[in-house]
Amino acid sequence: VRLVLADRERAVLDDQRRVLQQIADLAARRYAVGAGTQPDALRAGLERTRIETDAAALRATRADAARTLRVLLGRPADAADTLVATTPLP
Repeated sequence: VRLVLADRERAVLDDQRRVLQQIADLAARRYAVGAGTQPDALRAGLERTRIETDAAALRATRADAARTLRVLLGRPADAADTLVATTPLP
């Protein structure tokens, strides 16, 4: 379950990353032409950094869940990560 949830959360973070990149680009363009403020541009960049930090923590969580599952299945803990196909949640 942890593995599937981590994959779902990664998809959400990827969507957030794309949207925040668009917002950051817009804020930077607005600031460059004098239509936006520097704090807006900085805030967008800071939020992007937060998402990247969350994504790094999620990668670690997923790796731990995958390692645990491999051990439970009797496979080497460091085996290639070919455990499960992502299945839709009900």
